[in-house]
Amino acid sequence: MINSLGGGPTALPFPVYRDGAETKVTDTRAEIRCRTVFLSDTHIGSRGCKANELRAFLGRLECETLYLVGDIIDVWALRRKWYWPRNHSQVVRKLFAMARNGTRVIFIPGNHDEAFRCLGGLRIRGVEIRREHIYRCRDGRRMLVCHGDEYDPVQKHTPWLSSLGGLLYEWLLRLSVVIMKLMRLAGLRERSLSAWLKRWIKRVVSGARSYPERLAAEARRRKLKGVICGHTHRPEMRMIDGVLYCNDGDWVESLSALCETHAGELKLIDGKDWTDECPGPTEFRKAA
Repeated sequence: MINSLGGGPTALPFPVYRDGAETKVTDTRAEIRCRTVFLSDTHIGSRGCKANELRAFLGRLECETLYLVGDIIDVWALRRKWYWPRNHSQVVRKLFAMARNGTRVIFIPGNHDEAFRCLGGLRIRGVEIRREHIYRCRDGRRMLVCHGDEYDPVQKHTPWLSSLGGLLYEWLLRLSVVIMKLMRLAGLRERSLSAWLKRWIKRVVSGARSYPERLAAEARRRKLKGVICGHTHRPEMRMIDGVLYCNDGDWVESLSALCETHAGELKLIDGKDWTDECPGPTEFRKAA
């Protein structure tokens, strides 16, 4: 179940995940205004990146702070085969423009762009680079912001399996259109086989505690109220033993982001409705 946590009720000018219910939105303003936005796993430089949708989303976004929570540039994919179309450059230019025009942009590298971790503490064209960050919500809650790969048992203990999973994931993404069509023709429920593969590989070697539980335990150890991460491509918000676990999803399949509104609510945004073809929100979407 995915919903919003914290603060009081407030009307939002964009679609959010709320208990999996399909609810009509009456506010049709074409801007996304909030205090802070967290997005990760855009995988710019890979064929799976939804650059057009991401560019449209950023074009309608107005926030004080934007956190780029890892795997923004897919260096792994670029090393295998160079892929950098024009719309990928447009997304990068938009991020730099936001930093130049007053939005505080903080980049926290992940495992796919870990080459940038050595630049931690520097500022490049207005973009701050951090290994991790402590975010203070409007109500005073302090939350750990990190990509999360360092707490992933697959990435930490069996990196070869993670790399293999990444290759299979990319291959399945290319076939996703055909696979979905075949599933519809067969009368089967549509499911993302690439996302299933990624979760299955992680479960094989996850051990006693899952990825979210490990992150929650780290936040609890530091006496923080929650954690905001990416890495798994699965948008999710839930309480784990008194710690708020927030995963902002990805811009390969779920097209989601986490935001804190000006009223202090933490919400998951469904970005699928923010494309050039569809200039505004239509309905709440069910979480994958």
